[in-house]
Amino acid sequence: MSTPVPGWYPDPNPAAPPGFLRWWDGGRWTEHVRPEGQPGVVPQRRGPTTADGQPLAGWWWRVLAYLVDTVVVAVVGYLLTLPVQLEVQRQTAAYQQGMLEGIERGEPFSFSDAWAPLFDVYTDHLLLLVGVPIVLGVSYWAGMLRWRGATLGMLMCGLRVRRRAEDGPLSWGTIATRFLVQFGPGYVVLPLGIATGSVGLFLGAQLLAGLYFFVDGLTALGARRQTIHDRAARTVVVATR
Repeated sequence: MSTPVPGWYPDPNPAAPPGFLRWWDGGRWTEHVRPEGQPGVVPQRRGPTTADGQPLAGWWWRVLAYLVDTVVVAVVGYLLTLPVQLEVQRQTAAYQQGMLEGIERGEPFSFSDAWAPLFDVYTDHLLLLVGVPIVLGVSYWAGMLRWRGATLGMLMCGLRVRRRAEDGPLSWGTIATRFLVQFGPGYVVLPLGIATGSVGLFLGAQLLAGLYFFVDGLTALGARRQTIHDRAARTVVVATR
């Protein structure tokens, strides 16, 4: 059965008064109606929608929601790891003081040798410094998507994640795929960069993780409004208001 072209058609709503027409935009029935026989202006589509007519979220709204979520997770993660961070700062401050005193005494200074003890401090606390934020991030994003279909940032911005083909609660498999493709590279690359003890590898890992997040976010500017992780999980982000 072919899809009708955009135009005015008899209103399919059973509760509609007889003799009224409703605008079909080629993919869904819109809210535009008019009495039959009266001229009507062709309504303009507001943007891309899902097959069943839900408007897809704009790129800037998605960016704003992600920033809100990042702040929420960062603040909670900072509070949870505060004792460890204070200990790391105490150890690094003591080492830096000793290094400055050595320079004043004329001892030879090597940039790579200076970084090695600092990396050792972070490596000794790697499990808590990295493990706690990872567990927190998994719990936050997966739990909120399963419970509400949206994170706190998305709820504030009027957004929601759904499957592209059909609406309904997200399965754990869909959530896991979406999360791993979105955050998995960063969660894997950065700890490995720290564990190597190499400044060059650590900075390179940060660059790779940042580049992936950047490209992943930019793909939502396409006509389908899907990021890489959306395509992998077959989801879209829709506007709820």
